[in-house]
Amino acid sequence: MDSKRTNRVPDFIVYENGLESPMSEREVQDTERLLDAAGSFEYPQSNVDKEWLKFAAKIGSTMEVSKRPRKFGMFRWVAAAVVVLTVGLGFWQYKNSNQTNALLVLQSKTNLIKKQLPDGTELLLNKGTVLEVKSLNSQSRVLELKTGEVFFSVKHNDVPFKVITDKGIVTVTGTEFDVKNNPNEVFSIYLKKGSIQFETNNKIVSLIPGDYLQETGLGEFKITRITDSRASVWMDGNLSFDNTLLSEMVKVLEETYKVKFKYDEALAGEKLTITFDGLTAVQAAELLGKTLNSNVSIQ
Repeated sequence: MDSKRTNRVPDFIVYENGLESPMSEREVQDTERLLDAAGSFEYPQSNVDKEWLKFAAKIGSTMEVSKRPRKFGMFRWVAAAVVVLTVGLGFWQYKNSNQTNALLVLQSKTNLIKKQLPDGTELLLNKGTVLEVKSLNSQSRVLELKTGEVFFSVKHNDVPFKVITDKGIVTVTGTEFDVKNNPNEVFSIYLKKGSIQFETNNKIVSLIPGDYLQETGLGEFKITRITDSRASVWMDGNLSFDNTLLSEMVKVLEETYKVKFKYDEALAGEKLTITFDGLTAVQAAELLGKTLNSNVSIQ
């Protein structure tokens, strides 16, 4: 091979210090193409420490070598392997950087999870929830509820607190509220304390304590006033009603337990004050029947 080569593959790789036969012209050309591809690759901006932690978590424990390779036996592929690995890592970073730009991702699968953010805001995540913290600093506090349900107890300060959903944006300064955004359930917001604004379809709706907002159709919402604890039953298992019409109470029970309650509809106008404390659907029907002195069952 011509010693006056002008290609970019170093001689010590091509000739392998004379220990074995030199690389063929085809191998040199293939290696140079890899080097050219790596040189033209545009790597995305990323947080190196953060990405390394992600990568380390993926590869797990350090790999052990059980057999030492023959000295210089595979040396001719070192340059190509380095280039391929570098391009691969660059693509992995690019792919992951497009998945989310969140500072923190909170996820609950089978249990309720309670978290406190650095600003003092307390969160309670229902099962099957994914919540992303987009920013949390002296200029902005922005979270995105991808799916699930969260009760927020927001620490009051001068920086607005925003919760983004695919239905709209909730903005507060300091308050307690619940947002439910599940694919197969009715989107809802319940305000327990303080005040919030819900922005959707270029409209801004203000809520006051006791307001319960629900989606009634695609892009349509209604607000009702409630005195029961339907919005928080998932947190402690307690469902309480205060002087509530039986007909309205049954609707809430059916929504909560996902079953139909059969009762004497002549009693629909009766008002009751009652608490269902961690009961099953069958137990709730029995308690309601005893309170009404009438048969109540589930279907």
